[in-house]
Amino acid sequence: MNNKKKKKKRSKTYKFAIKKSTLLIILLIAAAITAALLYVFRPQSEEGSQVTAETLDNLNLARTDRLMIVAHPDDETLWGGSHLLDGGYLVVCLTNGSDDVRSKEFEKVVTMSGNIPLILNYPDKVYGSRDNWDDSAKNIQKDIETILTYKNWKMVVTHNPEGEYGHIQHKKTSSITVQAYLNTGSNRKFSLFFFGDYYKATKIKNADKELLKMSDGDLQRKKQLLSEYDSQEDVVEKFSHMLPYENWKEY
Repeated sequence: MNNKKKKKKRSKTYKFAIKKSTLLIILLIAAAITAALLYVFRPQSEEGSQVTAETLDNLNLARTDRLMIVAHPDDETLWGGSHLLDGGYLVVCLTNGSDDVRSKEFEKVVTMSGNIPLILNYPDKVYGSRDNWDDSAKNIQKDIETILTYKNWKMVVTHNPEGEYGHIQHKKTSSITVQAYLNTGSNRKFSLFFFGDYYKATKIKNADKELLKMSDGDLQRKKQLLSEYDSQEDVVEKFSHMLPYENWKEY
């Protein structure tokens, strides 16, 4: 091959490389713009707070003196199902109110356990990514304060500060509830509790001696409630090693 042909070939290779690089840059820019637009126009929960005194009036809470606040449908049963069997709870779920499947599962399970459900519509996952609630925290806290001051609760329970296994929305639910608890101190006559510590399946055997197990009967009833969460079967299985334990701790 003579020098002229070699130069021509190198020129074509160079031009192809430039075109390829240019196309890659364009694709990256397009992806960045798309991500930005998806964030700006992401689905939002209802604007403002979502709970009023009228909301609570309509629930008929005269015989309800305990309050449970959770981030997602199924959390109430995974971390407190045995306690729910005692009845007398208003169970507030902060997310998935607009999800037809998950909201119906939640309402069915809480009602089956002999308690009253209230599901709100703060964001859970947005386009597959977990929302950090930066835009929702103030309204969530306002709603929780409205609920805390609505009546004289006997006790209140929510996620622990570690978010059980580290879930950011569990952590946020815990910290927001604690802040609401502190803000309503002048009207407070109840005790605040957290869900028990979480242990990995590989470490639960070592912790078993320190933890109090629920009765076999309560465990079976708890599992029966969880069986209604068809959409969360994998989640229930993932945390099945923790089902016999609900060692709540006082704040």
